[in-house]
Amino acid sequence: VVEYALWVRRALENDGVDLTPGFELMPEVREALDAHLDPAADPSLAVRAVYGRWLPWFLLLDEAWVHSRNSALFPRMYSSYRDTVWATYIAWCPPYDSAFRALRDEYEAATRTVPSGLASGVFRRASVDEKLGEHLVTFFWRGVVDIALVEEYFSRADDALASDVMEFVGRALQATTGDLAKSVRIRLQQFWDRRLSLVGDEPQQHEAELRAFGMTFASAKLGEDWALANLQRSVELAGAPTLGQRVVERLVEVAASRPADASRILANMLERPVNEWDHIGWRAEVRTLVGLAVRSGDAAALEGARSIVDHYIRKGDLDFRELLQPS
Repeated sequence: VVEYALWVRRALENDGVDLTPGFELMPEVREALDAHLDPAADPSLAVRAVYGRWLPWFLLLDEAWVHSRNSALFPRMYSSYRDTVWATYIAWCPPYDSAFRALRDEYEAATRTVPSGLASGVFRRASVDEKLGEHLVTFFWRGVVDIALVEEYFSRADDALASDVMEFVGRALQATTGDLAKSVRIRLQQFWDRRLSLVGDEPQQHEAELRAFGMTFASAKLGEDWALANLQRSVELAGAPTLGQRVVERLVEVAASRPADASRILANMLERPVNEWDHIGWRAEVRTLVGLAVRSGDAAALEGARSIVDHYIRKGDLDFRELLQPS
């Protein structure tokens, strides 16, 4: 039915027909959709999942119909039906701005239920709550949603959930080509600043979230001064970031112009790694960074390089001593 409706819409659009009437132009579609929304006529949860999967496209076809059927799509008396529609929508649909504006009440209601315990059924076994967080932070950096709703979400999320969402932010930044719009960059910087400020008093309770900042740092999208300062802060509070390999690779790039900052942060990361074998995986990049720090002639950079070399010597990598020898 949905595929048919979209086919009809394309045909009408190609003919120059005004699409404003929505399902008035295809009443057979409305009749079928209304029939299957009646639990007495069709109690199938699988059919409810169809409504969730195609919800943004229903809004495209006839937004007024979606609003008028809101209580049927998200029935308060039938939680299993409501949860199926919502879980399928949030897990499988991208965060469309138009969908948020139409479904704001549902987003707000879902935020108030975190942690919901609902599974999404998608890859990585991501929960519905995790996918909700991804939608909310995306809407926030686009300027669609206010920071208050995002902060309410994080106030209800545990450390693991908050970390998953923050890692999503980093992955999204790394997948972004070109420079960010200034407004997006500022919002994301403010968002991380607020999170660091809020969790800094209890870092042990937010260790995973703090470690997730490394993904954002590695993206090199939010300004070098700001990124270095916040990476240093997160490492001081919680230790080395998760996926530290990417962070070390980025620090090598930074070391070409800021060897003191790069070597100091790397030294701190080595003292509090995610696991005791991380330094082995970083070995090649670390040698490059130490070389840059030593050759810079900067006293602070050399101090950081010595701390790094000392760490590797303690771990049995005696060949690192040669990095501090005059060339």
